[in-house]
Amino acid sequence: MEVLMENETLEVVIKKSLADKYGHVNFKKYLDLFRRGQDNFAKKRGLSFSAIERMYGLRSVVRQMNAEYIGEVFPSEKVAIKTKIGKIGNSSFAYHQEILKEGKVVTRFTLTVVMIDSNDKPTAIPADVRAKLQ
Repeated sequence: MEVLMENETLEVVIKKSLADKYGHVNFKKYLDLFRRGQDNFAKKRGLSFSAIERMYGLRSVVRQMNAEYIGEVFPSEKVAIKTKIGKIGNSSFAYHQEILKEGKVVTRFTLTVVMIDSNDKPTAIPADVRAKLQ
């Protein structure tokens, strides 16, 4: 089922610690920014991976990620991290994210997460978790 949710937007000012020797945000540091957007999305919906593990005994693992770098971001610049859920499968879902600077997309990111049980087997997303993702 292809489901495109409403964006959650988190605005951040880029810290100097994210820059590399070329003065722009290092490609590896974008993961930190996207994680912040994911955490913001989950928090606004009352979700957390630790709570899912505690309540259902399920862990979430990254199955796949894909980044497209279109532009640069520099320290002290303000960016918007837009996060939504795209596809929700039986045991997996995908975050679709963009980082925008001055309204223009500079990076796109997709992260697919799979719910697994204590035997490391993919398992269905609980109904109430699914509802919060939608």
